[in-house]
Amino acid sequence: MRSSSPSSTVAPELHLKASRSTDHVLGWDTLLELAASVAPEELEVACAMALRKHLISRTELQHRIDGSIGRPGIAALRVAARAPQLTRSHYERALRRLVRLAELPPYEPNAVIYGKEIDLYWPEAKLGIEVDAFSTHGDTASFEDDRRLDADFGAAGIEIRRFTGPRIEHHPHAVIARIAALLTLRLRGLPPPRRR
Repeated sequence: MRSSSPSSTVAPELHLKASRSTDHVLGWDTLLELAASVAPEELEVACAMALRKHLISRTELQHRIDGSIGRPGIAALRVAARAPQLTRSHYERALRRLVRLAELPPYEPNAVIYGKEIDLYWPEAKLGIEVDAFSTHGDTASFEDDRRLDADFGAAGIEIRRFTGPRIEHHPHAVIARIAALLTLRLRGLPPPRRR
């Protein structure tokens, strides 16, 4: 059974492993242990931390996953290791979880497009989603920069949509329905007009 505790519970265990002067095999052992017992979001954070702390390389992680078929948690670890990223906020992790649960098409997390990082980006749809928090987007300069960047992306054919943290938290179904509709329109185009 997977824990629903916050991602911060993963960090101390990885920190203990990282502080020992041993080889990166401990990184693998820790990830495999966590894969069978923590929520997917926590496992993604653990993968990102293990890679960032050089407890294991991306190549070795993939090699060990490929050689561990059938072990408990290996399927979850395979998903988490695809593109582990340390997300910047609780709201971004919540949105990523919603996208995964809604089984929307794969996206690029924290993609850098024209020198600007976009929280979630679907290249085929040319659709980017930004999670806005007042703490990082609430001043006049940030507000103006965001609007300028949105206009620049729009001129390049990339649509950027912004969702606030509270909207993601309090209206998750509306947020995911909007993203799904945008993806459908951008991937398939507008439906043909009805004849009267």
